[in-house]
Amino acid sequence: MATRNNFGGTIIVPDIELGPLATPTTLLQVSSNPNGVVPARGGSLAQDPVNGVIYVNTAVANATGTTWVNLGVSASVAIFGQVCDTTTITLVANSTYTQDFTVTEDSNGVSVTNDGLGNPTRLTVGSDGVYAFTISPQILKGGGGQTSIAFWAALQDNPITRSASIIDLPNNVQTLPFIELIVRMNAGQYVQWLFRTPGNGVAITNVAAAAPVPQAPSVIAGVKRIGA
Repeated sequence: MATRNNFGGTIIVPDIELGPLATPTTLLQVSSNPNGVVPARGGSLAQDPVNGVIYVNTAVANATGTTWVNLGVSASVAIFGQVCDTTTITLVANSTYTQDFTVTEDSNGVSVTNDGLGNPTRLTVGSDGVYAFTISPQILKGGGGQTSIAFWAALQDNPITRSASIIDLPNNVQTLPFIELIVRMNAGQYVQWLFRTPGNGVAITNVAAAAPVPQAPSVIAGVKRIGA
């Protein structure tokens, strides 16, 4: 067993058989030992930015060799995405609308990808895990009678069971719901958000900035990995 110091304590890592492994192409090479960790048998350390697993390069220290060994430990890596849409969409009665995400504010391990029609609707994850998805649409109902709006999530184009929310909309009202949904996913899978109304005069609205108030996007959505 090999003992390594980490933040003033110790972690125990089993002795590892060194051998050629596939090069982790997403690894982030470092030039020094983070937090005082001493790599086994010399070599440079690297951390997978998606799952946090720490590797040691068994080639010359700080080189970019192709033989990497998983140390069997990992450090926390934040996997998240914050996205929005800045367009106003007027919904057509009894038509289903899949939400676009035209702006990515920040992300790591989560990306917006295009659907089969070329629209940026898919919130795609880069690693297995349990994810929390949030959405907050800015909904405006104009005149023309009372109606409602439903919104729900789909995983791999299939509606997620019991994911829908329905809001009644009286005349001339603006509402800002907030929904969170927990989804277990595999790497490469995606979630989409969809809307539908049976009535007219419903819009998901973007409001331009008016100092000192910043822009209010039509939809703000988030993704965060909360478990393995």
